[in-house]
Amino acid sequence: MEMEKEIQDLRRQLANQQSSPSAPPSSVKEPPSDTASPRISSIPSQLDQYIDSEQAVNSLLDLRSGLDGSAHIRSPSGQLRPSRRLEGITLSNSQVQDLFQRFFTLFHPFMPLLEPSITSDSYYDASPLLFWIIVSVAARHYPLDPSLLPSLSIPISHLLWATLADVPQSYIVVKALCILCTWPIPISSTSKDPTFMLCGLMMQVAMQIGLHRPSHAQDFARFKIELREEEMKDRVKTWVACNMVSQR
Repeated sequence: MEMEKEIQDLRRQLANQQSSPSAPPSSVKEPPSDTASPRISSIPSQLDQYIDSEQAVNSLLDLRSGLDGSAHIRSPSGQLRPSRRLEGITLSNSQVQDLFQRFFTLFHPFMPLLEPSITSDSYYDASPLLFWIIVSVAARHYPLDPSLLPSLSIPISHLLWATLADVPQSYIVVKALCILCTWPIPISSTSKDPTFMLCGLMMQVAMQIGLHRPSHAQDFARFKIELREEEMKDRVKTWVACNMVSQR
C-alpha cells in the first residue's frame, strides 16, 4: 500500500510539472563567455526535477513488477534491457554484444562449434556456462577492459564446477568445455591448470550422451528423439572437435 501511494504521489508531481508552463528564457542564466565560441546553456532545474521524478516512478514500477535492478538496465527510452551478472561482475547489454561480436570475429573461425546467428540471450538461456565462457574468451586482450578476464577467473570457476555437479549433463555443456579447453583461463602455475581434467570430463560426458555414435543417439536417451540431418552433422562435428582438443 505504501509503495502504491508513493507511485501515485510521484505520478501526480510528474503531471503537475508537465502541465506547468516552462520557465522563460530570461530566467536561465548563462555563464559569462570569454570567447566567441557558442556555449550550451545550463539545464533548468525544472528539467532536473522532471527527470528525477520519472526515474523514481520507473524504479518503483520495476520493484512492483518484481524486476531485479541488478539484472536489468533501463535505456534512455524507458525500455528494460537485460544485463548479465556473475557474482560481482555485471555486463551491460552493449558490452555483451561487443564481446560476442569479438568472439565470433576473432576466435570462432578456429573452433566453429557455435552458430553466429543465435543471439546472446538465447545462448544464456540455453547455458549460462557457455555464455560466460564465450565472454571470457572474447575478453582476452580486450582493449576496452583489460581487467575483465582476470576478474572472471574465480566466478567462472565456481559456475563451472557447479554446472558439472548437476548430472546428467547436456549436449551444449560439451561444447562449452570444448571451447574452454581450447582457450583456458590463464593461471599462474601449470600445476593448478585443470584443463587436462576438464578434457577428460568433456570426453566422458560426450560419450555418455552418445556423441561418439551420432546415428544411435536414441540408445543414450531416456526419451524418444529424432535428429535432423543438420543436428546429426553438428554432433559429428562436436565429437571431432572434442577429439582434436583432447589430443593437443
